[in-house]
Amino acid sequence: MYSMMLMDANDGVMTAGNREGVSQSLQDQLKPLAVEGGGSNVWYTQGSKNSLLAVRQIKSYTGSTFTLDHLGTLVIRIRVERIVTDSTNMASGEGQLIVVDTASNRSIYPAEPLLTPHELAVEVSRPEPYRTGSYVQGTYFIAKTESSYSLTPVMLIFFIFQKQIVDGISTSGLKG
Repeated sequence: MYSMMLMDANDGVMTAGNREGVSQSLQDQLKPLAVEGGGSNVWYTQGSKNSLLAVRQIKSYTGSTFTLDHLGTLVIRIRVERIVTDSTNMASGEGQLIVVDTASNRSIYPAEPLLTPHELAVEVSRPEPYRTGSYVQGTYFIAKTESSYSLTPVMLIFFIFQKQIVDGISTSGLKG
């Protein structure tokens, strides 16, 4: 998580974490998006900022009563590339992490994935958790995992350009 922002029903805004500003026009887009989600998490890609936003409407709960009055909107900013960079060297290569909404087989992140929508749908439906696959851009080692968070059906698919793997083996002295 990179930052959190809470926009209350009275137009107050509170932030935590990295306080990268959110423009008023983006706030105006996110509030109705959260309402459309009806309390469920909704994903919003922030294109050029390489951020993935989790947006959710906050509703009231008093004692044992769900009044469900609108209290505000919670926005959690996730810097997916930083997560990948911290755990792999993929960011410097030609690989890509794709976050897919498995209900629609649509890319949530990035806005422009390596695969076409049809290729992505086929990849999501494959039963193998990992494999190699050839696409127009080259051959990739592909590993995927589904989110265990049932309210947000997403799949993470890692595409590592096969040349990176071979080069990594060569430079580590494991080449035969």
